[in-house]
Amino acid sequence: MPDKIIRMGILPFREPDDVESRFALVERRAVTALERSCEPVPSGLVPSFRLWYYPPVGPWSTWTLFVPPGVDFRNGAARVRKIRWDSVTERIRLAETLRRRPSLEPTLVHAEADAANEDVTDLLRAASGLGLALRHLNSPYRCAMLTEFGIEGFPIRSKPVRVEWGSPVPTGLQAIAAWHARARRLFDSSLPATPGDV
Repeated sequence: MPDKIIRMGILPFREPDDVESRFALVERRAVTALERSCEPVPSGLVPSFRLWYYPPVGPWSTWTLFVPPGVDFRNGAARVRKIRWDSVTERIRLAETLRRRPSLEPTLVHAEADAANEDVTDLLRAASGLGLALRHLNSPYRCAMLTEFGIEGFPIRSKPVRVEWGSPVPTGLQAIAAWHARARRLFDSSLPATPGDV
């Protein structure tokens, strides 16, 4: 009697054979990669926070800031990493290569560079003064679905703090949203241009 793979709780992976199913799988993998953008951590630095912007139309991006321990810039420069995924380009790639068994790994664009320590210090100082309603300070405050904007902080001695929102910006989060936009502009100005940047 032949062995039954299902008996061991293992099912063979069956590659999706239509564009929508393949795209759904690639999208899940892309989101996982974006969520894990703080890995690997650059030598001598620690992750401070991650921002993301997943617009309804256009590339999805995440930025992660790494700083020296204790935010002591005498021990090194701050570093920013950006990972971008373009769902439109990905869907076209999957449709055009359907008969050739396309790769089901997402096409991610990575960029990383040092950020000006003075600018990062100003940004972190501004963040420390932001007020936020207690109902948004759950650890983490997560939405059931992917959200357009978000911030995830990585405190050293406590659980990550995560705040997410969509458009229009909810009442009480306007200052956070403005800081988020400021941080994205700063980080993008620190990074080399990559194909598809707008």
